[in-house]
Amino acid sequence: MALEVITIFENITTIAKYIATLIGSLAAPIYIYIKINQFRSEKATELHDKYKILKSLISEPETNMPEILIVLKGISKVELTREEIIWFINEPGAFMKLKEYGNLKWRYSNINFEKGEFDVSKRIATGPRIAIETTKIVVSCYSYIVFFTIGFKWIITASYGESAIATYVITFAFLLNFTMILYGSAYIFRLMNKAINLKGKPSLIK
Repeated sequence: MALEVITIFENITTIAKYIATLIGSLAAPIYIYIKINQFRSEKATELHDKYKILKSLISEPETNMPEILIVLKGISKVELTREEIIWFINEPGAFMKLKEYGNLKWRYSNINFEKGEFDVSKRIATGPRIAIETTKIVVSCYSYIVFFTIGFKWIITASYGESAIATYVITFAFLLNFTMILYGSAYIFRLMNKAINLKGKPSLIK
């Protein structure tokens, strides 16, 4: 009888340990999730506070432009024109897309002031242009990998000959560059897609 009680107690202890381990493994992701939401909430509050400051300053844009630029620098590093600044502050919903627009303006996005909405650049304005832009990216990446590999192989072979070390170095350099180019091209394609999704009235974009 005593042996059975001990066995049951050991089983309960083992189960309790498993449950504690399970709870512990779940606690970290839950904590991280809570912290991320808290951080997002704080950033949203901070963004709203900056928007209220800009809204008060935009009544006299010429006089307050230096202060406006300082506040905007904390949101996006992109250089905006005077017209863009006024539009982002006054157009409903546009201010929430300022940071995203800053990442896209350099190549794929602009503003149609007549319609009061985001638009795509000429590079991706039509289906054929998107195809041309895609081809440019693919060809550029492929050409870089080919010419880099040939040039680097020539340099290493000239220094170390056809040795095993030379083969390892060339292979490593090729894989490293291939990974970087793959990541870079994927990033550009992602920007292209974001610019297309951003197109339209700011207040209607989710």
